[in-house]
Amino acid sequence: MTDASHCEPLATSLNGVVTPLYFDRQIVRADDLTLDRASHDAELERMRRLLHGWGIVAGFALLNPEEDGQTITVTPGYGITPNGNEVFLTEAVSLSGLSDLLKSACGTGMPGCEVIDEAVRGAAEAIWWQGWVQGWLVARPFRQDSDLRPGVPEGCAHPANALLPSRRCEGVTFDIVCSLNYPHVQETQGCGTMTEWLCRSAGQGSEPLPLPPAVAASGDYLVIGYLTSSEGMFGYSYQNRRPLLPVSLLQDWMTACMCSGRFRQDLTPEPVPTPEPERETEPKPIPIPIPGRVTIPGRPLEPLIDFPPVVTTVPIGPPNLTPPEAPVEVPSFRKPTWEMLNASAIANGLKAVEIATGHQEKLTLAGIDAPAKLITADLDAVSFTTGISKSALEAVRKDVQGKQFLMNALHL
Repeated sequence: MTDASHCEPLATSLNGVVTPLYFDRQIVRADDLTLDRASHDAELERMRRLLHGWGIVAGFALLNPEEDGQTITVTPGYGITPNGNEVFLTEAVSLSGLSDLLKSACGTGMPGCEVIDEAVRGAAEAIWWQGWVQGWLVARPFRQDSDLRPGVPEGCAHPANALLPSRRCEGVTFDIVCSLNYPHVQETQGCGTMTEWLCRSAGQGSEPLPLPPAVAASGDYLVIGYLTSSEGMFGYSYQNRRPLLPVSLLQDWMTACMCSGRFRQDLTPEPVPTPEPERETEPKPIPIPIPGRVTIPGRPLEPLIDFPPVVTTVPIGPPNLTPPEAPVEVPSFRKPTWEMLNASAIANGLKAVEIATGHQEKLTLAGIDAPAKLITADLDAVSFTTGISKSALEAVRKDVQGKQFLMNALHL
């Protein structure tokens, strides 16, 4: 009987990771040392991105100590971008003139002569008249080469003719973006989804967690705060800011909230309360469990309240001016789009969903604007509405069903 461990591998695939090897009396070049550092940096980025996640770990608080209302101080902080890069700020930074910068970057001017529709012109003029502008303050990692030193020039040139950087300095840059895209805007997962994902037994198994697609360099940032500006008012809040909870905080929370007295660090039992004499009290209402929520025995069910985001508003003009009454709605992704599904499929080594040219637009007009909707849709009705053959729709549905685990998994 042959031991299976001695069999040849079924397949071998390189993953693109390259590290240098050194041997005695080797002539080591600068490229070798640079590759050594770059390979370790890439490994740390993958570990931070895939194992720990991304978001703001600590700090990056917004303060408004100035009287002009347009200056915000960002406190020191640490975070990880969606691609696994560090954003590390060691000292507070003051950003001034944010209201004017927000209007110049994200504001809209009066509509020009090319706009003929009266309704469109009226809406644009109303927005311009109110001066209501929104944007997001973001932080990006920053690298800059410095410390020029003479290198070894080619030929017989003087060494001072070849000055090359010998250090790479890292820091943080702040910017304003006018809109957010995935992964900075996405639907929050509910407790039921999280429980179903994490609490399956080993015998049941679980769907594979797909590799998240890489984020473009333009979107590799952290949202620090949400900025609003209207005529005479400037506000900021922590809307669309993603936290990344450190393991130490989760450990302290589990110790404080889920462990009994005998398992606490001090190993001292909880004092037994002295029973008080019975008093006549009004009967307490029995809590009614809410569908979809997990009730822990022995603990009261707290009411589920959605609190609106707190916005700090500072007047920068006459006090009699008020901000617009209509709230600003931030878009969110209810379901993964076709582009998100295909990006995730490519990141996991799969082919993108093949849709004939023009069919995706027809499906969107028919209300099938997300792959998940095609799985449950009536193909006869969709075929009649879009003019796409049922066989073509069945082929696309079969392809989507094979990649359904990419949509069911949590977005990282």
